[in-house]
Amino acid sequence: MTITIEDSPTFLSELLFVRSAWGLEPAGVPNLDREPDPGTSARPRRPAADELERLWLSDWKRAWTQFQDDPKEGRIPDENELRRIAESTDEELQAFYSARPSAIWCTGMDSDAANMWRTSLVDNYRTPLAETPEWLALPALIQAWHHGIDTIIQLPYRGHYARQLSPRHLLVSRETRHNRDLYAETLANV
Repeated sequence: MTITIEDSPTFLSELLFVRSAWGLEPAGVPNLDREPDPGTSARPRRPAADELERLWLSDWKRAWTQFQDDPKEGRIPDENELRRIAESTDEELQAFYSARPSAIWCTGMDSDAANMWRTSLVDNYRTPLAETPEWLALPALIQAWHHGIDTIIQLPYRGHYARQLSPRHLLVSRETRHNRDLYAETLANV
């Protein structure tokens, strides 16, 4: 049995930092358990806030592609798509196919403040095995694994939050993962 714990994945936490630091309020994204110190981060004047939120949501959606299940069947690109790929620069290909957020978010982001916040999100992995959330919820974790879950993604959302993203991926808040009963119940309901 192998379970991967993705603790505040970089691309997602970068976008959450920018959302908070720039005061963006895109719909459908839960609040954070604690807002980061923005440091000297400042939203650029252009594009306007509503356009930035649209761009942010687009990058947010793209950042989640790193957790998509691999397609069972490959797809052969048609001639037009092959031509577009051949004519694209490396940067254009990376922007289109990568889960990495767009460069615009670095424009007004205090990288030191962002790094400090992201570092504060990561759990202490010196915890003895018998005290880890997975060990404490082991029977439910085994059941979830038998149902196909092999990756737990933890984000700093406020309160209890859990959502199965795919047959393999479960998203939980830090509070859910670190509350033995909530975590066990969430895993048991996969």
